This record gives sequence, structure tokens and C-alpha cells, in this order.
Amino acid sequence: LTVPIVTLVSSGPLYALIADDPVVAGAASGIEGIQYVVDIDPAACDSVEPDTAAPRGTCANPDYSGPFALTPGTHTVALAAIDRVGNEVSFSSFVIVAPVLTSLTVTPSTASIEVGGTAQFSAAGTFSDGSTRTMTGEVDWTTDVSSVAEVIPSGLATGVAPGTALVIASSGAISALATLTVRIPVLTALAVTPSTASIEVNATVQFAAAGTFSDGSTRTMTGEVAWRTDVSSVATVVTGLATGVAPGTALVIASSGTISALATLTVRIPVLTALAVTPSTASIEVNATVQFAAAGTFSDGSTRTMTGEVAWRTDVSSVATVVTGLATGVAPGTALVIASSGAISALTTLTVRIPVLTALAVTPSTASIEVNATAQFAAAGTFSDGSTRTMTGDVAWTTDVSSVATVVTGLATGVAPGTAL
Repeated sequence: LTVPIVTLVSSGPLYALIADDPVVAGAASGIEGIQYVVDIDPAACDSVEPDTAAPRGTCANPDYSGPFALTPGTHTVALAAIDRVGNEVSFSSFVIVAPVLTSLTVTPSTASIEVGGTAQFSAAGTFSDGSTRTMTGEVDWTTDVSSVAEVIPSGLATGVAPGTALVIASSGAISALATLTVRIPVLTALAVTPSTASIEVNATVQFAAAGTFSDGSTRTMTGEVAWRTDVSSVATVVTGLATGVAPGTALVIASSGTISALATLTVRIPVLTALAVTPSTASIEVNATVQFAAAGTFSDGSTRTMTGEVAWRTDVSSVATVVTGLATGVAPGTALVIASSGAISALTTLTVRIPVLTALAVTPSTASIEVNATAQFAAAGTFSDGSTRTMTGDVAWTTDVSSVATVVTGLATGVAPGTAL
């Protein structure tokens, strides 16, 4: 029977135990287990109760389960092993000098980020045996100006405010540093929305500007950029609010320093959308007139008088005619007065009536004749349309005292002395 052979090997900062069960008579039982203690006399472990929660390499937890680390310096490691048939090797001790960290290096040595940006730093250690290894997750990370930059245990630094800070990695008394510059993000692009727009003359449309920065962030910059149009006779713009001046096309341009963006604005003439005729109804006598007016409403919401611009007509010209909105009664009846411009039209109703007699006047107002003599009277009528005409032959004539005077078609004859109407 042959006892197992235990070997201690080093791999960087870790130490591993390898046990071999020698072959005897062409057979080996295999290794059942390995135990070890660090800086402890194995004889002191005889009365210690096992505890898997205890630190590895102690009397309470001596079972080897994988590579282990040793702090820098000199250590005594005692090893033992047993094979599957009960052969065991008693604890034997090894004196190990674990390499000591002699220096650290931080990479990159310099970095530059924007506010809110990040940079990943790494730390590498050089040891007393000349070996090196990455220690990014083992060292302590700090910055000398936390108001400029912060760094977390993984070496990831974040820019807080513009300025310069040292990023420091340390392990005990050994440290190394790098320089981190934090800068304000710079504008790299502008965008104007909407990219195209169309308005009527005197109408407005609001444009907005958004900036993209070197850190990838974006923000609205409508009130920060300079605004202009390339054809101010077509459109003007103030703080993104563009106003149509005359029909045509203009570029709306937003700029900040050398960065600019543009949108296309088309300005068109407002189109007529509706007409209205006033008054909505009217009534006149034959030969009388009444003035109508036309007002247009446009696609930009504006309105204006269009009496002299529209076409005027009536639907029954034998009842009334109209020129530039002035309608004249031709004969009694009703007619529609129509104003039109292209396909847009509006109408009103006109009633034409016969003028009515409103007053009569007899001339002369007084007269004196002898018995059997005559005097000619005339009658004139005033009508509802303000017109007058002689009506001597149209009216009925009488006197109030026929024994004093008689009258026929205005010709009065004296019958006896007296006074008569």
C-alpha cells in the first residue's frame, strides 16, 4: 500500500492542492479527500468540531474545495490527504512567501468625457515576484474632486460637472492615478419641425428647434437658436413663429454657431371660402333702388368687402336688375339678387312693389271768382317711393257747398255768392 502524494501549486494570486494516489500492482484506489490549514499547527486541530461555515484552511473547516488566496507575506501551509481505501499522508508543512504588491497602474492614464458621460478605468498590480495581474475589482477607487467626477468600485467614472479630477486606485499604501477631464457636451446637430409647412399670406405657423449634443442627449432649443428666412419678402420668423408675407416659398433657418437646420415654408394667397350678401332681404317700389353689399370669408379666416369684385345678377330680370350691388325695381314681384365669385355664391331676396299714393296737393290753394265765372284747380300726388306726379284727371273732384260752387275735373264754376271748399 502507498500513501497519496500532495503537491502545492501556485497560479497567480491563488494556490491549489493536487493529490496523486500512486499505482501499486497496476491499480490505484483514487483520492478520497485533501485537507489543509494555514499558519496553524495541525496538532491543535484534534479537538475542534467541524464547521463548514468557518473560514477555509482552519481547524474547523480544513477540507480543500478549490484554490485559495494568501495575503502577501510568509505563510506555513500544512497538507494531508487520504485515498479511498484509507491510506493517508499525515500533515506536512510548506513555507510559502506570497508575493507582495509593489505598484499599481491605472489605464487609461487620461480620459475626457462630457457631463453625465462615463469612462471605464482598470487597475493592474505588479508584485514582488515580478508577476502582474488585473486588480480593478480589488482596489479602492476614489476621485480627488467628487463635485467634478465620481467613480464606483468597478472603476467606472461618471462626469458630474465641467473640470478636471484625479481618478485614484489604491490598495493599502500603494496607489496610482489617472486624469479625467469633464467637459460640457457640445451641440452637434439641429433639427427643425415641422420640416415643411404651408400657410396663407398673413397667417402664422410655429416651428420648433431641437439640438443633439456630443453626449447623445437632446433638448428643445427653440428659444436659444437664431431664426431667419432666406426670403424675407415671402416670410419672416421670430422665435420660430413664421408669418406669411407674400405668395412664394422660403426656407426657415435655425442656427447656433456653425450648426444649422432648415424647413421649407410655402406661402399661398388665401382662397375665398364663402360669400355673404347684406341686407338679407329688401323691399322697394318699381323704379326704386336698394344697395346690396357682398363680403367674402377666406381660408385664413380673414374677411373683406367684395361688393365691387363679385359678379351680380338677378334670377328674374323682368322684376329687378342689379349693377355692382345696386338693384332697381322693374316690375312688381320677387327676385333673388345673387353675388358670385367663381364657384362661391350668396343670395338675398328682393321684393318689388307698386308705389302707393301717400299725399295730394291742390293748387291754387285759394281762389276767388264771380258768379258764373270759372277757376281751374290742379291736383298733384306724392307716392311712397317719394315720387310726385300731376293727378288732376285721376282724382275725384267735389265741393262741400254745391249751391255756392261746382267743380268738374278741377274746373270750378261760381253758382252763388259764398265760400266753398
